[in-house]
Amino acid sequence: MDANPNKVPAEIVSLDQHRRQRLPANHLSILFVEDDDIDAKLIELALKKSAIFEAELTRARTINEARDLFAIAGFDLMLLDFWLGAEPGLSLVEELGGRRGKIPVVLLTGHSDQDIQALGHQAGALGFISKDDLTSNALDAVIRSTLHTHQCERELLATLTERDRVLREKLDVLGKLSRQLEDPLNAIADAAHAIATRAAREGLDDCYISRTVTVRDSAQHIKGLVQDLIKQAPVEQYHAELSFDALDMRSLVGKAIRLVGSQTDAREQTVTYREPELPIVARVDQTAMLQALLNVMSNASKFSPCCSEVTVNVGIAEDKAVVSIRDQGIGMGKEEVALSMQPFGRSKLPSELENEGISLGLQIVAGILESHGGRIDVESTPGEGTEVKLILPLAH
Repeated sequence: MDANPNKVPAEIVSLDQHRRQRLPANHLSILFVEDDDIDAKLIELALKKSAIFEAELTRARTINEARDLFAIAGFDLMLLDFWLGAEPGLSLVEELGGRRGKIPVVLLTGHSDQDIQALGHQAGALGFISKDDLTSNALDAVIRSTLHTHQCERELLATLTERDRVLREKLDVLGKLSRQLEDPLNAIADAAHAIATRAAREGLDDCYISRTVTVRDSAQHIKGLVQDLIKQAPVEQYHAELSFDALDMRSLVGKAIRLVGSQTDAREQTVTYREPELPIVARVDQTAMLQALLNVMSNASKFSPCCSEVTVNVGIAEDKAVVSIRDQGIGMGKEEVALSMQPFGRSKLPSELENEGISLGLQIVAGILESHGGRIDVESTPGEGTEVKLILPLAH
């Protein structure tokens, strides 16, 4: 029996050495923000022992130093101390983007406190590691997980953006077809109505009048069929592809807020979201529902002035999950709200928004909600803003 129970078996040591030789190191450029020299040395040593990464560290001791370095150099990752002297590092996470920015953030803490992790997640940090539990393997795992999550979120956003673009192009073709058919169909219906009216006034044969009325009614019927086809297009698009799972709407809404963050940040807008303490679980298709949330949040940002606020709430009302998104934008009257729910329907926009493209956002969202057994409610006041509610059955 081995006298030292903590000794690592020789076969494990050999396996680890083989793994280090087999796996090529991934080069990482890391912005390392740490004010304590001893802690900095420990982390540098842990990274030097990494079997996965070959790290190039650029250290900053203060938030100002980090801000300056970030402005002049590109980094793959930020390792950030929770406390920098008397200053909280979270302010830097929010300022430089965190989840919403160009690089992911791993937060270094003196202790593994759940409250600190919750604050870090809210600010935008993707990874966390306690200095008390710091080892080379633990740091490798956190960095790898953080980079993977960051990449997945970027790919997801790119996929959703492309999916939205393709759907909009398809519906744009249908819209153009509808407009091309509408004028001749209206002309046929109007001409047939005029002929039937004159024929009746002049006492012509009833059969002649009946056939003319049939032409008019048929033209109007075809026009209605074309409009119904366009209305159903977004619904059919999602019905065929949905895969339902019981998901916590809190995390889904949080992900949507992070993904739309580049747009709201560019417009210097604030997104206020107070996450409920208890889970709110609905059966949804994650991709489709994320698409719906992004469409509404993107519209809320796009049609609101710079430096305004978008408020997001998640709750339960009448045994339904409700996601509310309220903006301080241009708003709409009742007729404009009804028009916005129709394919290609949009009220007159300010000149600076005229090039925003066809208005399909709410039509797509309505189709997605319908396919989930839910609905969309829109309340809006011109000049004051719009509130969109996504209402879904709870998962029981």
